[in-house]
Amino acid sequence: MRSLSTKEAAELPPDDVLQVLHSGPSGLTSTESSVRRSTFGFNEFSVKAARPLWKKYLDQFSNPFILLLLASAVISVMMGQLDDAASISFAIIIVVSVGFVQEYRSEKTLERLGALLPPSCHCLRDGSVSSLLARYLIPGDVVELNVGDRVPADLRLIEVHELSIDESNFTVANGRGRGVVISTGDSSQFGEMFKMMEKEEKPRTPLQESMDKLGKQLSIYSLAVIALIMLIGVWKGRPALDMFNVGVSLAVAAIPEGLPIVVTVTLALGVMRMANRNAIVKRLPTVEALGCVDFICSDKTGTLTTNCLGAKINQEGIIGNPTEKALLTFAQRFGLDSVRSRFRRIDELPFSSDRALENVIKMCSHIGNNVMSEEMIRKVLRCNEKMASKGLRVLAFSEELMDSSKNKNVCYFLGLVGLRDPPRSQVKDSIKMLKKSKVEISMITGDSKETALSIAETLDIHSPLKHSLSGNEIDSYSDSDLRNVAERVSVYYRASPRHKLRIIKALQSNGHVVAMTGDGVNDGVAVKKADVGISMGLSGTDLSTSIAALFLLSLSTLLDIPNPLNPMQILWINVIMDGPPAQSLGLEPVDHEVIKRPPRKKSEQILTKALIKNVLVSAVVIISGTLFVFKQMMVDGRITARDTTMTFTCFVFFDMFNALSCRSQERLIWDIGTIGSDLFPTSSVHLSNGGLKARSIVNLNGLSLKSLFSFGIRPQYSRVRTEAKSFGV
Repeated sequence: MRSLSTKEAAELPPDDVLQVLHSGPSGLTSTESSVRRSTFGFNEFSVKAARPLWKKYLDQFSNPFILLLLASAVISVMMGQLDDAASISFAIIIVVSVGFVQEYRSEKTLERLGALLPPSCHCLRDGSVSSLLARYLIPGDVVELNVGDRVPADLRLIEVHELSIDESNFTVANGRGRGVVISTGDSSQFGEMFKMMEKEEKPRTPLQESMDKLGKQLSIYSLAVIALIMLIGVWKGRPALDMFNVGVSLAVAAIPEGLPIVVTVTLALGVMRMANRNAIVKRLPTVEALGCVDFICSDKTGTLTTNCLGAKINQEGIIGNPTEKALLTFAQRFGLDSVRSRFRRIDELPFSSDRALENVIKMCSHIGNNVMSEEMIRKVLRCNEKMASKGLRVLAFSEELMDSSKNKNVCYFLGLVGLRDPPRSQVKDSIKMLKKSKVEISMITGDSKETALSIAETLDIHSPLKHSLSGNEIDSYSDSDLRNVAERVSVYYRASPRHKLRIIKALQSNGHVVAMTGDGVNDGVAVKKADVGISMGLSGTDLSTSIAALFLLSLSTLLDIPNPLNPMQILWINVIMDGPPAQSLGLEPVDHEVIKRPPRKKSEQILTKALIKNVLVSAVVIISGTLFVFKQMMVDGRITARDTTMTFTCFVFFDMFNALSCRSQERLIWDIGTIGSDLFPTSSVHLSNGGLKARSIVNLNGLSLKSLFSFGIRPQYSRVRTEAKSFGV
């Protein structure tokens, strides 16, 4: 007594399957089911024990960038800079919470797969149909399927009447049937898919990988620069404690604590924009990953096509209604409605491979008034192949009449009808646009080679330079062989969920950022493994501003001059003044020319050579200009409140113009213009105003900001002269 695999059951006739399972058309008895349950167990999946939520939450703190922010917050607390510590902690909480929610939602996917098993089903026990909990099914049980029922286990159909199954959710869409249970639980196809989904981890997006690298790079660069500054300062005879305070301030200022919030806000805005286009994004990093996708794998039925069959024959282009209605409409157009009224259906024969198209043709002895010759049979079969090559599902029609003179039935061949599943509107235009953007596309389907190639050629997915590959051929390839051939394949046919998973892995191993689209349960594993998983439903920010502070004043001790800005002024610039412009950059409208650019490479880092070059140039200009003003104002060789105020004001305007230049890495400021988001010019104005207003605030909750910031309160005429000089620099 054992269960059967789907392959074994498909190769055996229904009666032999029942015999192997020691069952019969009337199912099992209650006694037999109890005995077998001790061997096969329950029809449910083995699920690993879930980790506590608090452990999952703490796991989010292992991110290198989060660890860097935590270190920055601890140092701020030790130095008494509680305001900065609070802002950093707030950023940490946001990022950690978002990551936790994303992981929690990902695990819920497995629960939804388990929910596909229906709570109950109609099972034959003791010779009668009764409602039974699906978890009690065992191999050998006979299940009855009706419209609306979900398939509860792996079944070998033994009786069907116009039965059709919606494979996207394994629900009976039409007709009725009976099937014997061949495997349950972990041994079933559902169970294997569940184990594959549980085993496969969702790959990290390019943005997440880049953020990890950025955290490590910033840690190394910050510590190196700070150590250099402190060593040179001590060597120059400066007090070690003062240099330590400056080093700590630079460490905190060099950490872009506003970056996680900027990224989160920017991605959330992308989610909102995509929602307005009827695309719902569940994972925020997916928004950025979409821009890196350079290979799309798509299911055929229901994704590239409408999954609505219609009748079509010859050149007349007659299109019918979906499924069975298509044939009825087709007949009505030829005036056969009266025939239907005279001949009513008395009985129907269940589907059998014995009555496949080729066998139906061989059963026919006549075609019209002529005898069905071997040449005529070959002609009809060639016509069948030609129709199938056009993506049609071909049906053969015949009628059997009683020949009274010979006292036997004569079977007449009537013709062939092809059912077409038309492509979705605008799919071809979308594919054309994607190819212009250097995005490769392949189609993965369970259909035959002829049907798959027909649809692929219609949509310009397949070309003579590309190849097609079957599921059996994929099985014969090793992982390395599949990686080599996957680059040249545009159509995969007769593919199972396991094949789809291997295809996705092969492309990812070749360095591609892969998107997988699908609408069925059989696409679930591949959709999860893909970098961007897209399910068919109903029917990056500019970082220059954030990382420029890494190089702020890094050369001050080398010039043998006093520190032009104190630690509190550095923190004010970093936390208060850089935040709004950085976030407004993320809200800038999308450049309409972006679709013409190729996808960003997965291996491309955030700190690219071009970006580092721009940062260094900006840093040199800002530092040189600020130190020039500071040196000019310090005429007596002593630092006064007036000198600090003018240096701070000069830096405020440098910061504003630097933010303006960060709006685009390809276009100049005057080419961009002011058209676009109103938030950026508004935040830039408030940036400048905030920096100037900071000089004028004397008391806040009893704290003297004048002494804290070392600002000098200047008369009105002196303020105008200071600001004019700052603009001149």
